[in-house]
Amino acid sequence: MCSVPDETGKLGTVAVFCSYSHRDDQHRRDFEAHVAMLKRENLIQVWQDRKILAGDDWAGEIDSHLNSADIVTLLVSADFLNSDYCYEKEMMRALERNTKEKTPVVPIIVRPCDWATAPFSHLQAVPTNGKAVTSWENRDEAWTVVANSLRLTVQVVIERLQANLAEVERRSSLLSVEESVAFIFDTDNPEAIENQKQKAYAWARKNRSDRSQALGEIRRKIDAIQQEVFSGAGSADRQTYERWYEYLKSA
Repeated sequence: MCSVPDETGKLGTVAVFCSYSHRDDQHRRDFEAHVAMLKRENLIQVWQDRKILAGDDWAGEIDSHLNSADIVTLLVSADFLNSDYCYEKEMMRALERNTKEKTPVVPIIVRPCDWATAPFSHLQAVPTNGKAVTSWENRDEAWTVVANSLRLTVQVVIERLQANLAEVERRSSLLSVEESVAFIFDTDNPEAIENQKQKAYAWARKNRSDRSQALGEIRRKIDAIQQEVFSGAGSADRQTYERWYEYLKSA
């Protein structure tokens, strides 16, 4: 997860969980292809159940990644809504984390379907106005909107990380290591808390110059995301992305 840097002080990659129906596997492949630059830039790591190896505890693997993801994407279609596992297990747990931990949940409408009354309908969907990817004349344009929206979602996750680390930095000069990191946990998952504590302790124990360098790296990543999304966007797309960013900030 991205919540705190690892022991080397480098920014962690944002973990993205992809929930989808296997009938939409080609759309899942298209999604991963269009977010390839985010992966190459080490901004995200996408996990989906095709990564489960033979002999693994598949339910346990799904639960582990769903519970630790920084962002959850839902590839919405009639088959997604019809899948008991996608709907009851993955989607409902994602919405629970969204409510309790403010984990961003991004509905990506891949095929037209009756989702207006679904439990996630209060969340803003992509592409633009929730128009399904397959309804676009140029699907590559639709997926580009999805990719840029996800890039801005990553930015918000990193900005929250930056705010937490800046507070750790401020408190570390006044309090003990344990006291300085105790405030950052907004999850009730004991394993997640313990994992983040150990990383936060390592962060707080590092010397000030290393911590300042890591915070500077985070700031550069945020600036680069802004430049990447907005510099080449036309006025209509820019407005779309600005609305999406403001929505995420207020969520």
